[in-house]
Amino acid sequence: MQNGHAFLPNPNIVLKDALLHWLEDRKLAAKEIDYPQREAKMIEGKSVVVKLGEIIDSSSTVSECSVLEYKLYPHDMAYRCEFIKDILGLLNSYERPSEDRFLIYGIENKHRKALGYPFGDALDDANYQELFNKISPRPHIEFHEVDASRFIEVETGEKQFACFYIPSENFGHVYELNAPLEDRVPRNNKRSRLEMGASFVRVGSSTRPMVQADRDFINANRKQESFEIIKDLPNAFDPNGLSIFALAAILGAWDESNENDRALIELASDMSFDNWVAPIREQSLLDSGFCSFSRGVWRVRNRSELVAMFSANITPGILDKLKPLLIEALTAPDAKYDLQPKQRYMSSVFKRGPVFSEALRVGIAEYLAMWGTGIISLPKCSTRYVDNYIYGLIYPVICADDWRILASASSFITFLSEASPEKFLILVGRALDEGEALVRFLKEKSEGIFTHNYGAELFLGIRYAARPESTFSRAISLLIKLYPYSTFAEDTLVCILLPWLPQTDASIMARIPLGQKLAKNGCWNCLLKLLPNVTMSGFALVEPKYLKVNPLPDSFSRSEFWAVSRPYTLAAIEGSAGDVEKTLDLIGNMKSIHMAGCTQEFVETLLKTCIGIDEDDRFKIWLELKKYLSRCEKYAEADWVPNAENLKTVAEAEKKIISDDITFEARYYFAAKDYELIEGRDWEKSEKGLLKNRVNALEELCKDQGLSEIFDLSKYCCNCSVLGICCAQTSFADRIDNEMKKSLLEDDSSMLEVACGYYSERYRRQGESLLQRPINENWSTQSSLAFYSALPCNKEVWSAAEAKLKEESHLYWQKAACCRKVDTVEEAVYIFEQYCSVGRQSDALLFAHYCIEDDVDVDPDILLKCLQGYSPDSRRGFETHFVPEICDYIARKYPTIDLAWQEFRLFPLFQDGDESYLLKLLSSNPEFFVAILSLAYKPHNRVEDQTHEASKDAATRAFEVLWRWKRVPGLQDDGEVDKEAFDRWIAMTLEKSRKADRLEVAEITIGSCLFHAPKDQTGLFINRTIADFLDTNANALRGFATESVNSLGAMTVDGTGKTQFSLAEEYESKAKELEGIGLLDFAATVREISSGFVREGKDEIEREW
Repeated sequence: MQNGHAFLPNPNIVLKDALLHWLEDRKLAAKEIDYPQREAKMIEGKSVVVKLGEIIDSSSTVSECSVLEYKLYPHDMAYRCEFIKDILGLLNSYERPSEDRFLIYGIENKHRKALGYPFGDALDDANYQELFNKISPRPHIEFHEVDASRFIEVETGEKQFACFYIPSENFGHVYELNAPLEDRVPRNNKRSRLEMGASFVRVGSSTRPMVQADRDFINANRKQESFEIIKDLPNAFDPNGLSIFALAAILGAWDESNENDRALIELASDMSFDNWVAPIREQSLLDSGFCSFSRGVWRVRNRSELVAMFSANITPGILDKLKPLLIEALTAPDAKYDLQPKQRYMSSVFKRGPVFSEALRVGIAEYLAMWGTGIISLPKCSTRYVDNYIYGLIYPVICADDWRILASASSFITFLSEASPEKFLILVGRALDEGEALVRFLKEKSEGIFTHNYGAELFLGIRYAARPESTFSRAISLLIKLYPYSTFAEDTLVCILLPWLPQTDASIMARIPLGQKLAKNGCWNCLLKLLPNVTMSGFALVEPKYLKVNPLPDSFSRSEFWAVSRPYTLAAIEGSAGDVEKTLDLIGNMKSIHMAGCTQEFVETLLKTCIGIDEDDRFKIWLELKKYLSRCEKYAEADWVPNAENLKTVAEAEKKIISDDITFEARYYFAAKDYELIEGRDWEKSEKGLLKNRVNALEELCKDQGLSEIFDLSKYCCNCSVLGICCAQTSFADRIDNEMKKSLLEDDSSMLEVACGYYSERYRRQGESLLQRPINENWSTQSSLAFYSALPCNKEVWSAAEAKLKEESHLYWQKAACCRKVDTVEEAVYIFEQYCSVGRQSDALLFAHYCIEDDVDVDPDILLKCLQGYSPDSRRGFETHFVPEICDYIARKYPTIDLAWQEFRLFPLFQDGDESYLLKLLSSNPEFFVAILSLAYKPHNRVEDQTHEASKDAATRAFEVLWRWKRVPGLQDDGEVDKEAFDRWIAMTLEKSRKADRLEVAEITIGSCLFHAPKDQTGLFINRTIADFLDTNANALRGFATESVNSLGAMTVDGTGKTQFSLAEEYESKAKELEGIGLLDFAATVREISSGFVREGKDEIEREW
């Protein structure tokens, strides 16, 4: 004993026996303490049966109440709804929160007579417990029976009493159904049903449906875990004088399987980890409310109370010693960020991960948040000391010169913001001004199955810091500075400032001027999103966990909305002055301007803008106004069309910009898209009318301005080929032919497109006679090549081109448009040969798609050669659809292993739902499976060089292939599994995997695939052949268990654990099926999966939301 404290033995000098004696003394001391509800079946030192007997004996004088209910006979389980209603009522009863509850069978309630009921009428406990799985959170309820002869005069075995015992420890949660429940049989021609979420509460001696007020009361009066045991036990201190429990509360959580977590604790306590954790482990056994332990991770509950209990000996000196260790934990970079972006999502394959556990790092950051917000108070630490200490831990994280530290802090960075919003904002601003790490961090991302841009958590921290009015302005200024570096900045600004759902405590007066600030500082898109009717869906209301902020209102005031929205709109109008692009943006948001009552202001600004700009920009503004007015006329009854006065104001502005200008009218017909110009619902008729209008506009323009204006139109066309087609139909078509011929050789892509449209239309009208012009007029090779390449690719055209170009005809095949249609297979083969000879594999694939679409019977070997010559680096966008389609065509015609390897090379082009031959071959060819496996995983014992990029890329691709492999070996087209084929594949694959030194990963991978096996004909949830194999292979069971989680995808998390408990029930049922047929090892694994979901459900309930 030193200074009154009981020190743990120094691990460096004492023997194990001393520690064992010390623990034994602790256990003896603990036995002398009165532990309330230490054992579930003990009530104030009495067993449940003894307590039941006392209630039976006194039933004549003890009436029903909120914690006691009598029934003469057990519930009829055909009417389960009534039973679950009574159980929920007792569970949720809050009139006597500290008392245990009883539902007793055998007592007649009206006269309160203990009569018992016939033996054997009640269901067994297992059946009841299965029904309790439908309650969330899963309650602790016990079922007890006792012979009635012990209490009333009846023969032994004739009658009995029974009860459901509900310990008071259940109180503090709102219990409700996690799944619908229905009676098995109807009563009075009606089958009762309770929906998911239904709940009841017992008040006095009656049970009624639960209302929100009941829920609020229960949540507000949740029982706090008691620390009386800790107070009564001898104090356990480390050699530095710090309570072990206090250090545990400071850390909050740790993973005892993580060696670095253990080392940090040993350095912090000057004790071995095992000695340090011993009293915590013992305490957790005595009081399950003290902390939780799951999968190696310890989590301390009610940390603030625990710190307060030992606050007297938490001194600045002790905290200063801990400080460098805490900084080390918070700033240790995750090794996965050393990998390439495409490899980070599978960092486990490359054995790269965090230094310290996420639980420890989050726990430390939470401690800072609790300390900074005053939830934790240390009397020996001044306010100045606390501020400096928190700053000292936030600084090395935010202002690190290594972007990986910021990336590794994503799980806890929001707690740093809560710890000190002002310092957090200052440091982020400093990191942006003084270093490059923050900007680099915001540019980084992970790529793979999903693409993840970094920085979301950092901006959520800024969003938290913007909630208090005191730090609102600083947060907005920082977001404006960050705006050029991340789209998250724009989203965060919109989230905070959205007029109808502002996520800040800042006043309206503080928010009104920000429209102008955004406009002046380059945040134009953000300002547009803040205009009325632009952002229609709000951002999730994510409340800080510890930072004290005012609750956001459930609804917004219309007057407040317009008080902010109108200034924002006026700021946008002012910001658009003299800027053509911003003016066009506002024309696209005319409804917002009308709603804000700013139409006149916008029109005046727009007209001033048009005065000082050139004709082309003036046309752009006029065109958008013209299209807007046309839409309003076309959809006059739509709710977005403004009132007549506003519409008139806009129409007058359009006329002032230009009045009856033939040039602008002609431009309009070619600058607008077809659907914007077509009137009426008869598309074909309207399309013909549009073509006629366009041709007429060209005729008028040529007549008024001359041919030069015709060619000038190409600068304004949204589809230049349409201009060429229309030119070919005018009366002056022949007069512009020479200019069109010259355009074929010009670098101007717009005019080239016009010329292509022109000659395509002339070819449609004149046919083969047009094709003879280059020959008859002796055009140059260059002009002839350009001419033939501008026409559709068909046999007539390429024959003429080859006749003219002769030995230089390969130039035509390099430049010609992709052929769309052929008449014979021979023509198709010829085109494939030409494309491949000039290196146009992408066009060969596109042409292959057209052939498959038109049912042209192409030789699979030709298509395979096209694939072999294609490089994904030259992709143009369509390949993600066409490549899988072509591979499927080849697989149906002539599947080979060469095709499988081509699919492997091109696997990034396959989508998740594409059924590739590659995945099928994995399930039928053991040698191919092991080859892919060997690319994805290193040998278990041997060393292989996989450092060069080609090996890494192949490993990444192979991992994705195995990830998506779900076709069970031996699976037939009818959905059944061929046992002989499966057994043969398994035997050969495992043998080849053993020789390749990859047996373990092979078995795990196979187990993951077998999770997707079909049901057995007998009704078993999985094919019996597959089940038999899994029962005998532990590694395959590991893979099966892993896939049971990985296959879930997104899950609903609502704090009740409903989803997890439902899955637990499903897997428990499967485990029982397996036990029933003797597959005990498989059953044990499935039951562990079930237990895992139960743990997840409980963790969800216990988590502070």
